[in-house]
Amino acid sequence: MRLEARGGRVMSRLGKPLRWRGVAMAAWYGCIFCLSVSAASVTGGGEGQGAPPRWKTGAAFQQVLNARVRDAFWSAGTPLRHALSSLARAQQIAIMLDRRIDPGCGIELSVHDVAVRDVLEQLVAQCDAAPAYLDGVVYVGPRLETSHLAEVASARRAEVQQLPRPVAQRLGAVRAWRWDDLAEPRALLDELAREAGITFEGSERIPHDLWPALDLPALPWTDRATLVLAGFGLTFACADDGHTVQLVPLPEQTLIARDYPATLSSSQVAAVQSQFPQATIDARGQRVVLEGTREEHERFERLLQSRAARRPPSPRSAGKTVFTLKVTGQPVEAVLETLARQLGITFAYDAGVEERLGTRVSFDVHEVPLPALLDATLAPAGLAHRRQGEVIVVSIQP
Repeated sequence: MRLEARGGRVMSRLGKPLRWRGVAMAAWYGCIFCLSVSAASVTGGGEGQGAPPRWKTGAAFQQVLNARVRDAFWSAGTPLRHALSSLARAQQIAIMLDRRIDPGCGIELSVHDVAVRDVLEQLVAQCDAAPAYLDGVVYVGPRLETSHLAEVASARRAEVQQLPRPVAQRLGAVRAWRWDDLAEPRALLDELAREAGITFEGSERIPHDLWPALDLPALPWTDRATLVLAGFGLTFACADDGHTVQLVPLPEQTLIARDYPATLSSSQVAAVQSQFPQATIDARGQRVVLEGTREEHERFERLLQSRAARRPPSPRSAGKTVFTLKVTGQPVEAVLETLARQLGITFAYDAGVEERLGTRVSFDVHEVPLPALLDATLAPAGLAHRRQGEVIVVSIQP
């Protein structure tokens, strides 16, 4: 899915900075990590060092990601896994590292007064990885394969809700999960299958592997299955009766092209490109075009705001925004979530709409206004839209 918007407005997800006291310090393999923490000092630890903290979820999880750290420093050659472990324990956010990312990949970072989210993204980018933010878990994996994992997880949750109620309840069950060192992913899938009373078809596609210990916060069954399968480039599709679950390839990543009102010199473009090594950045006069993942757009938006290089457009100019978007076989809910996050749109849903949000749609529109874009998204699922003040209400077509 590729989205290009001209003009318009992108909403940031920055939270209110926290004032922190105290300093936590931990060292592994020449790594030094200094992080201001709230109210008291905390000593971080690597895997297996004592009981895990009480993981943040929901609004508290987002607040931590958007809060600012005073100082964070890792010396050259610090293993990625140890850097992530120290950050996870100090901030009480669960982080899962994809099996395809080398845990011993050496990183080096020194930052001051930045958001926790930015620390994460700068850390993992050095190992050709990107974070995906599920509710309560940061998943770090290959950029194009897993940075859209939150959208995939959301689509699976919506699809499960269309199954018979008893099945939907089992596959939506929320619980914490923990496994020990040398856990086998096939065994983890077997555990999930027993819990939900289902059978995984295609589990032979999961090769033998051994994983390090991990503690996860309370998550829906669908999210837990999504996390186990992501490292193999897989997700799942439920049969209509909900008794069998087929393993299928992850959908293609959505790359979005969007232009921003900003003026950058050639040296500034080079500096920005170094922070987004896998995205495409093109400065065109008083505008900058970035093509990348949704997460990269969110980071770029925050960067522009921090430089005060972007002003919100007036309501008049916003009304002239046009969009180019190509979607191939994506759930309606995933498309709407992308629009909501990138354009700052608030959606509301009439009764009965949720049953149709998992419908997969395909379309290709060029430089159309927002109402036409919404028509292309919703009409194939038998849905319509209307504006109520600042909210767009999605309803079933009459």
